[in-house]
Amino acid sequence: MATLNLFYDSDKKIIWSSFADCDAALIAEQKSSNSLDHLTIEAEQLIDIDHHYVNSDGDDVVAYSTFDPTYSATTGDVDDVINITGVPSGTEVFLDTVSAGTMSNTTLTLTAKQGGKYKIELKKSHYVTHTTIIKIKRRRE
Repeated sequence: MATLNLFYDSDKKIIWSSFADCDAALIAEQKSSNSLDHLTIEAEQLIDIDHHYVNSDGDDVVAYSTFDPTYSATTGDVDDVINITGVPSGTEVFLDTVSAGTMSNTTLTLTAKQGGKYKIELKKSHYVTHTTIIKIKRRRE
């Protein structure tokens, strides 16, 4: 085990980390120039900073949660309804990279109006982004 230095922002997102020594001057410079806080933990290897964050107490690191949605279908026809359940409240939904809004409950209902392939992304702070492709058949396909 070795000391891992982590620098993180106000949202607890880890911006950078290093096993190198970090003296008080570097820590102060990161705070004043970049508004980054500092945490040290004991670790055997670097952590994946894209899948971990600093906990609310600022004293440990936590792995991002993963979405576990259930799709009523991932293929369908025009005018079909597709339900996505098991999505946490506060999740932002993207349809082909454009925000379609933020979930206020745990079920999302989509009605297919045009044929094609649609990329659905679910994003929420401290979660790994979830992506699924929905394919809607055009009439007479």
